[in-house]
Amino acid sequence: TSAFLHTLRKDTFEGLASFMYIGTYDINDLLTDKQYGITGQLTHCISYQLNEIDEASAKSLINVLGDKLVFTEDAQDFICTLSGCVPYFIQIICQNCGNYAVEHKRRFIGYPELLEVVKILTGETEIYDDDSSLQRLTINTFEDNQYSANDPIYVQGLVASISYLNRDCDENNVPPHGVAIDELERLWTDYGITNAKYFIGEAIKILKAKKIIEVDDKEIIPTYVIIVDLYRRWCKVEFPDINLALS
Repeated sequence: TSAFLHTLRKDTFEGLASFMYIGTYDINDLLTDKQYGITGQLTHCISYQLNEIDEASAKSLINVLGDKLVFTEDAQDFICTLSGCVPYFIQIICQNCGNYAVEHKRRFIGYPELLEVVKILTGETEIYDDDSSLQRLTINTFEDNQYSANDPIYVQGLVASISYLNRDCDENNVPPHGVAIDELERLWTDYGITNAKYFIGEAIKILKAKKIIEVDDKEIIPTYVIIVDLYRRWCKVEFPDINLALS
């Protein structure tokens, strides 16, 4: 309530206390969206976005079980790519690798075993064993971190498009490539979307702010990649028909 927020502000200004509120992307709207009725109450808040950790810390998290579950070096590198070094996704991948290790009586996870797990999680490989703990991830795994139902529809259209334009990478076992705006414009125009450039630009702004995509500056022309590659692979299966995704 406004009275409660007034108390927080008063205690902060008088140096009696400091406060922190934490949540996923949409919590930023508390500062600016008038529908919450508290615009201006939190004007002195400092917004700080936490997302990925550095690669050394990511590998420390991957190896937290020590000798009980050992990941080879190439498997660790692949997990970093798949997760974007985001702890939440590292834990999801490693937990499922642990389940795989138990079911197959293994202590070592190399690249081939990890790839097998990933293909099940993304739906690239269908699994018919209902007793297995390994199943395809649902949208709930990505909700409010990679996907938001409140985003404009063209935002998910852009994610689906980047996934679609990388559709051959996994089959050829090569890393996904960045996608340039002109590639996206051609794709959207081919499928009858008017004002494609404007909508793509708006979607890029939203997805960059949420750190779902990033600019790959290795190329002369800026290109865009999905940071959490596990999500890209999942979207590739979730939106196999680009015409439907962009309709």
